[in-house]
Amino acid sequence: MSMSADPWALDAKRATFHQMATFVVWPHSLVAAVAASPLFEIRERDDVVRAEWMAASLDEPSAYPLGRITLHSNGVVLDAFSEERIADLQRAVDGLGSWRVTADETRAFSLEDLLANPAAVLHPVEESRGRAPTARDVAVWYLRAGWTFQPNPALNGRAPHIAARTGRGWTQLKGLLPELAARLPEDHSGFPRFDPEELELLLLPGAPAPSPTPDPSRESGASRRV
Repeated sequence: MSMSADPWALDAKRATFHQMATFVVWPHSLVAAVAASPLFEIRERDDVVRAEWMAASLDEPSAYPLGRITLHSNGVVLDAFSEERIADLQRAVDGLGSWRVTADETRAFSLEDLLANPAAVLHPVEESRGRAPTARDVAVWYLRAGWTFQPNPALNGRAPHIAARTGRGWTQLKGLLPELAARLPEDHSGFPRFDPEELELLLLPGAPAPSPTPDPSRESGASRRV
């Protein structure tokens, strides 16, 4: 698949973290709508709810998050690794039909700036638990929602989220992890070190099922019928 055929591809040279916030009273109806939607997967639920946006539609599921939404007592926060992705997420939330997210506040940070000062973003989940986000929190989210959507020369120009859909691509992606573990801190100032095993847990969903093996008898029968 070519880069142009991947609508979710992100430019590795423009790895930028974006947030959009709406400040309202606790949005109960939106919490219910997100929980009921197959497009979102709730990861944390307490006095703050965080859900990952896993599909643009029922026909386009993803093994990796496209973005995320956090619902807290004072409003809603959308996170993604491009301004366009934030707009897509906003439309997905609006499409739930129960609510409309408006941009009361927007923020954008380069990956390096955010690694250097992770507490600069809105972080209602961490605040609810009495802590600030760390560079490792930033790195984990970047790996899952940013790096996986960047076309990679070692994957024949495909992004990891595309490569991981086939057995061969999944194996290629796994083979990249030792090099990736060494390269990330070199490419991005302040990027914490991850072992290849940690990256495997973050970046490799279960191996795809092998393609069915053709039945020779059926093939020969088909050729006789022709």
